[in-house]
Amino acid sequence: MANQTMAAANRELVEDFIRRVFNEHNAEATGDYFSSDVQWHGGTLGTLGGSDAMTSFYKDLFAALPDLHATTVDVVADEDTVWCRFVVEGTSEGSLFGFPATGKTVRWDEIDTYRVANGQITEEWSSPDMTNILYQLGAYTPPWIS
Repeated sequence: MANQTMAAANRELVEDFIRRVFNEHNAEATGDYFSSDVQWHGGTLGTLGGSDAMTSFYKDLFAALPDLHATTVDVVADEDTVWCRFVVEGTSEGSLFGFPATGKTVRWDEIDTYRVANGQITEEWSSPDMTNILYQLGAYTPPWIS
């Protein structure tokens, strides 16, 4: 029962983070959710360390995509780990991952894994569909699209 209670509390924490920080664009609230030494693993986007780096990351993301919104499709929690599957959408109004604004709407699938300890996110693995993002920004055309 204790593991189920922990999993439920961790799921609630992550869902609140997604709502408050990601969907309400409250980058300053990252410290309420991330430990000071959080590690964010963004695959091709690299790794960030510390809650201050996460605050900066979200500020930049919201500047690039001011109408950014994540729709949660699935959430699964087990003990100290929470997995989320999202559909993310926003309009490119600023530099995104080094690519200039296009005014285009970008939409992608993303799966993130969160590790939680002592009521804070201590690690996150973010897996956005970068090929789809870059294609929609006009920065890359996959070889299977003619």
